[in-house]
Amino acid sequence: MPPIETNTPALSVGDAHRDVTALKHALQRNGLLERERELDDTLDPETWTALYSYAEARALAWDEEAFEQEEGGVPAAVVDALLNPDGPLPFEDDDDELIFDDYPDFATSFGDEQWPELSDIEVFDISGEHELKKGKKSPRAPEKITTIVLHQTAVKFGTTKSARAKYGERGALHRRFYNVACHVAALMNGDVLLVNGLRRYVYHGNSSNRFSIGIEIEGLYAGVAGDPKTVWGKQEPHVLTDRLTFAARRAVQYAVEEGRKLGCPIEHIQAHRNYASSRISDPGSELWSNVAVWAVAELGLKVDYSLATKGGRAIPAEWDRLGTVDYRGKPLGG
Repeated sequence: MPPIETNTPALSVGDAHRDVTALKHALQRNGLLERERELDDTLDPETWTALYSYAEARALAWDEEAFEQEEGGVPAAVVDALLNPDGPLPFEDDDDELIFDDYPDFATSFGDEQWPELSDIEVFDISGEHELKKGKKSPRAPEKITTIVLHQTAVKFGTTKSARAKYGERGALHRRFYNVACHVAALMNGDVLLVNGLRRYVYHGNSSNRFSIGIEIEGLYAGVAGDPKTVWGKQEPHVLTDRLTFAARRAVQYAVEEGRKLGCPIEHIQAHRNYASSRISDPGSELWSNVAVWAVAELGLKVDYSLATKGGRAIPAEWDRLGTVDYRGKPLGG
């Protein structure tokens, strides 16, 4: 096949270009971008991270600070390598349709009328089942890890019939999180996963990557509950269930307790919104009020409500009564 002629401009997060669709497809086939992501022509934050991970795997030059701050554009060498690969691209279950329902609920058994204690919810350790593709190989010093950062995945994950037949329904679902850039994940069915070891350097939170533990909560949620204009991609948001709330709280509890056992002085909980201009709705008002506010009250964690670094925004009053700005980042009373 002759090489694809590209005249792709230097693309940054939020930019639209026809080549972005082709780049997303190539990343999906490389296993670096979830199949649930829409193949539109806009460079979203997840695609940006996947592109950087691809560049690192291929030893292609990309300034780390520019990546973390989502500045400078995708290097031309990365675009060219993806659109003109040296060999065929692997993709498991390429033509197998994704299924999004019928997952088994909590692995931990309990009565229908009785919720379990958080500490009784099993945490599935899948960290040894896959390579870290979106991060650095060298572990971080535990004394530097001080903060929990909350995220929403902005998608619900599906599995294929062939994967279910091979790994079982639960196993197939867990495998979908191998390449999610986080340390711990809370799933809609109530499962909690240790995706990557807590000391691993994972590309989940821009400038917070050096000192934070990233927790992904499955689903798409509005930046402000009830306001469709604050939903990423203007899609229909998911309903936050008690089951997922329990799983998310367990994920935070696990990260704090296990992190401290490793010597990590974890004291703070923040939102991805605080560290990136493109993450205004991450994790959203419902997740923040039901998980972060709970963690402050029950686990003694602290929040820097005015934190807004490298283009990020402070915690808004729509999320938390102690918020210092409105959703768009404008100071209250200003």
